[in-house]
Amino acid sequence: LPCLSASVDAEAYEGYLCVIPGYALADIYDRFGSRLLEGNVRAFLSTTGKVNKGIQQTLQRDPEMFFAYNNGIAATASRVSIESGASGLRVKSATDFQIVNGGQTTASIAYARRKGGSTLDGVFVQMKLSVIDGERAGAFVPLISRYSNSQNKVSEADFFANHDFHRQIEKISRRLRAPAGKGSQVESFWFYERARGQYSVELNRLGAAERKRFELESPRAQIITKTDLAKIENSWRKLPHEVSRGAQKNFLSFAQHITSEWERDSSIFHDEYFRCLVVKMILFRTLEKLIPKEDWYDGGYRANLVTFSIAKLVDLIERSSKGYTFNFTQVWKSQELTEATVAQLRLISHAAYLVITKPEAGIQNVTEWCKKELCWQRLKSAHVPMLAEFESGLLDKDYLMSRNRSAKADAIVDSGVDALKEVMAFGHANWESVRRRASEGHALTPGEDKLIRVATNSKWFPSDKQSRDLVRLLNRLRDDGFAPR
Repeated sequence: LPCLSASVDAEAYEGYLCVIPGYALADIYDRFGSRLLEGNVRAFLSTTGKVNKGIQQTLQRDPEMFFAYNNGIAATASRVSIESGASGLRVKSATDFQIVNGGQTTASIAYARRKGGSTLDGVFVQMKLSVIDGERAGAFVPLISRYSNSQNKVSEADFFANHDFHRQIEKISRRLRAPAGKGSQVESFWFYERARGQYSVELNRLGAAERKRFELESPRAQIITKTDLAKIENSWRKLPHEVSRGAQKNFLSFAQHITSEWERDSSIFHDEYFRCLVVKMILFRTLEKLIPKEDWYDGGYRANLVTFSIAKLVDLIERSSKGYTFNFTQVWKSQELTEATVAQLRLISHAAYLVITKPEAGIQNVTEWCKKELCWQRLKSAHVPMLAEFESGLLDKDYLMSRNRSAKADAIVDSGVDALKEVMAFGHANWESVRRRASEGHALTPGEDKLIRVATNSKWFPSDKQSRDLVRLLNRLRDDGFAPR
């Protein structure tokens, strides 16, 4: 196996980075079976699990991308034979070979050949090989197995952070100015942080004068984070019990919803969507300030009260005012809630407080009670009157739908134009450079390679769809380190 020496000068340890063909790994597993995995913490978990199922799909559909998608395996041996030649170092043999991390990968590859009929052509696996002599193996091999299997998990929410949805919201937030609020003469931006700490990064790279202007136009009070967005959207979707389960679980729930919506029709995430998002944020933060000032509030559970109150407001409007919806347009223009809306929220938040602080029999903890859908059902059925002055300020649904249709049409045109500009501005030479680097790193599917190859042609002019596909591809390659930012 071709390899690189990766160890420091140490008596107790040698390390090598290798690439092993999939068929060779399958051969070894078929011959030695579970004996190969005695140093592993798990046996094969079947092909029905999420990770193993994904491995099978890659082996069947995109075998040439397996090296790029899979983290590889970690193995140990008590002794290795290394040969040096014109092409570099090669591992010729390994004694007491054990796979201590990557047993699922190994067994999945063997299963794909034996049961799935895969030839494993083009499948390669990266391998970290640690050589520990027999005397020290008893002490070090269990530690290698333990630590290589206990790395921090990358959550689904972390993967979703780079979804095109976030890029779209970020782009709109940098372009769309909000009207000047009360006591201000300056139009401002609501700054969406697609990446944590993005606001500080932007601020710190500016000089003193530019910094002052940036803080004036994009005040800290108008930062919207990804978790903020998930909380306000799921609250508005009447899922306060999901929001109450914590930022990570709520974000995952939101990610699943948005991914589905994006795949169904990404053009619905337009300027008007962002305006409504800002209004929901204003409502959310107003409630956060309002609740602690209420006479009935004795501290605690504010986060739960906010999300349940918003959900109840949405439900109250839907039940009581057919054909009408919250007046997003009015709040966007003034950048604050009306007195009637604040009065309505005070009534609702008090009702929410009475429900969440009286858990169902058998549930002692208020926080746990708020995570139950039954808690939300209790608040839904609680009577809260709709104030006449609030109802009179609601917006006709047809008007909002008309604005959304217009914004959607504009977004479709704008996305094509923006993508075309970005593709052409990147330049044919850069596309060629990126294609070469990505190809060397096995980061392109055949379809992607074909598309990016076309982009290297100086006589070619892309369609809107090709432009959008290329921008999405470029963003992914940037995240993976194959293209400059």
